[in-house]
Amino acid sequence: MGASLLDLAGGKPSRRGATLLVSAGLLAAIPTALAGAADWTETEGTDYRIGAVHSLGTDAAVFLFLGSLVARLRDRHTLGVGLAAAGNAVAASAGFLGGHLALTRGIAGRAGPTERGG
Repeated sequence: MGASLLDLAGGKPSRRGATLLVSAGLLAAIPTALAGAADWTETEGTDYRIGAVHSLGTDAAVFLFLGSLVARLRDRHTLGVGLAAAGNAVAASAGFLGGHLALTRGIAGRAGPTERGG
């Protein structure tokens, strides 16, 4: 999101900063995905299916941001901006599902198998 804000408001001087933010976001996605996968393995039924769709959405967003980074590094800034915008839209949708799982369906407050004694 920060890269897209720089793209919209910063103009050409902010391109390097936007590229750096896309890179940092991709690096941050790695531990986030691992934590999400660990939580997802403890779900079942409807929560499992919602989690799978959430995961597919976040994966798609990561690939859009990766495409944005590659485009930016190849001096195809306009394409990079468009891919990042698409990535933000997909990430927002996937984030809605993740928030629904965590807050509405209560996944965030559930104890793991070792904490339940099994």
